[in-house]
Amino acid sequence: MLAAILFSGLFSSAPADTVRLLAWGWDDHGLALEVDTKTAAVLVTKARGAQAPVVLDTDGGTYHRYSLPVDGLDGVKVGSAWRVMGAGGEQRCTVSSIDMIVSPHTGPGEWDDWGAPCAAPLVLAALDCGGDEVPFGSIAVPARNSRAQAGAQVGAQENIALPLGTAAAMLRQAPIKALRAQSATEAQAASAGVVRTDVTRQRYTLGERAVDVYQGRFYTGEGLDECGGEDMVHEWVGLAEGDTLFGARSLLDGGIQGIFDIDGDGDIETLEHTRGLVTLRGADGAVLRTHAAEWCVCGC
Repeated sequence: MLAAILFSGLFSSAPADTVRLLAWGWDDHGLALEVDTKTAAVLVTKARGAQAPVVLDTDGGTYHRYSLPVDGLDGVKVGSAWRVMGAGGEQRCTVSSIDMIVSPHTGPGEWDDWGAPCAAPLVLAALDCGGDEVPFGSIAVPARNSRAQAGAQVGAQENIALPLGTAAAMLRQAPIKALRAQSATEAQAASAGVVRTDVTRQRYTLGERAVDVYQGRFYTGEGLDECGGEDMVHEWVGLAEGDTLFGARSLLDGGIQGIFDIDGDGDIETLEHTRGLVTLRGADGAVLRTHAAEWCVCGC
């Protein structure tokens, strides 16, 4: 399948907002950049006039990748150093170029009509990580940010058949109780049967701290609601550090891929992949950065 996912979002001078999500650019990773349509049109026109593209052939079509004639874009400069970090480890990487992936069959005037990402340009700051593989579920912070930490997974995800203790307390959190009541109401209205509960726990270490991520769902039947399935499913997430519970909220179909402290301030951020979105949130659920994570071409 063709790479060309664009994960991007906000950028400001605030330390927490310098964090970047990653784009997968077919055979490598880069920092996702956000560029307005007018600027993208100018840049790709200049690139097309100055160089032959790298051709990306896929079962779903052909895409072109260009190295843009700029030294930086969207606050990211060529030559800047970044820490790419996640539960799978950390790499030190350098931005080698600013690139754009675009369909050769659409022009600037058609991007808005077709929409991202298959026709709209996908802009990324290409990373040179010395040959190291960038693990799934990573984020990037400037190398000068020495305080940022990524949680490391401890053991495998645990299925909790009978929620007791902290798991039971999580189910009693107000947002989760409300979601359970909503699920029961929907199931009754649809005559969908008994609402079931699944709960899992994944432990992370973050420095000297131990943080548990609880994920669960309320569902009927087999919990299959895709492609016209009639089952009801509502998912949720919550975090616990010792006896302290926080971040309980509903969660779209998907899950938490990692936890971070991106400022070294003790606050925990979560990275989630849900229904075509990748989102970095604060512990309170507030969105820090997000973007549609759609595939340009799926060869599955």
